[in-house]
Amino acid sequence: MPWPGYEPSRGEAALLDWGWAASRLVGARRYWLATRQAGGSPHVRAVWAVWVDGLVAFSTGRETRKARNLAVEPRCSLAVEAGDDAVVAEGVAEEVTDRAGVERADAAYTAKYGSSMLVGDSAVFAVRPVVVIGISESDSSVRPTRWRLQSAT
Repeated sequence: MPWPGYEPSRGEAALLDWGWAASRLVGARRYWLATRQAGGSPHVRAVWAVWVDGLVAFSTGRETRKARNLAVEPRCSLAVEAGDDAVVAEGVAEEVTDRAGVERADAAYTAKYGSSMLVGDSAVFAVRPVVVIGISESDSSVRPTRWRLQSAT
């Protein structure tokens, strides 16, 4: 869905299609995870992650700041590191506890990075995007685009 004020007029730039955003969510090597600390200040860290089952999945030690932040406030944002093409996903993180879900995430992670995401006491988190924002500076024929996805129930 377009942003107010970003809808193109006839003959103007178009909006990005979902495939453009999805390909960047799949292909990004590094993602920037933003969580909120107990005092309200932001906490941003780089993570390796995979797009699987419509979720962005990553792992982290249970005692890391990001895991502790997500335990208190699961709303977060993830941005792909992609040069002139920006994709930001806002959503809610949940720990993946079912074995099949962990195995799917780990298989995708291993295929992408060549190693398992399951290290030590690592917990696997999955972020279900609710809003995704895409901006392409490399293609002037398109405008910034926002997609509203079905929220988690």
